[in-house]
Amino acid sequence: MKANFVHGALSALVCCATAVSAQMTVHGVVGTVKAVHPHDIAVAVDGGPPSSYITTPTGQVSVRFESDLRADSMDAAKIQKVGDTVLVYYYGYGSDTTAVAIKDLGTEKYTKLQGTVTAFDKKSRMVSLKDDSGKEVTAQLGDDLVVDTDMGVESGKKFAPHKGDRVRVTFLAGATPTVTFLREAL
Repeated sequence: MKANFVHGALSALVCCATAVSAQMTVHGVVGTVKAVHPHDIAVAVDGGPPSSYITTPTGQVSVRFESDLRADSMDAAKIQKVGDTVLVYYYGYGSDTTAVAIKDLGTEKYTKLQGTVTAFDKKSRMVSLKDDSGKEVTAQLGDDLVVDTDMGVESGKKFAPHKGDRVRVTFLAGATPTVTFLREAL
């Protein structure tokens, strides 16, 4: 009896571990919609060639994707506006990527900058960055900030970068630039 219980418990642990490891991590990328097809979309990032994202996955896939980010986006298959800037939430690698959801950022012009954090004021949520050419930009971390880490996308409401962190930000230019998306550099 005891041996059967131990064997059953070990089997259950192996099954749980397998189920957890099968969960896909969702990441994000900001780009411009170049084409919409029945089962995929083409999104160009940084003026490069468009990448294709499957919008109608086959089968059920378990994903790690925060509910507030999901609620602030739409089903990827519903995007119809070619030319809009979008934040694509996806899983997969290379040419095998599936869009889980999309946040349509509209037609406004977004700027991207990769650099090093030189200062961060937690109270005002202002961050200063210096790019590789020495140009410094100070921007507001927006209320709807999305942060992409090695562990996936998460809400940036409590995100606090540290001096010296390498990051890539996407922001709306203006009197006070507002960061919408931040990727922690690898």
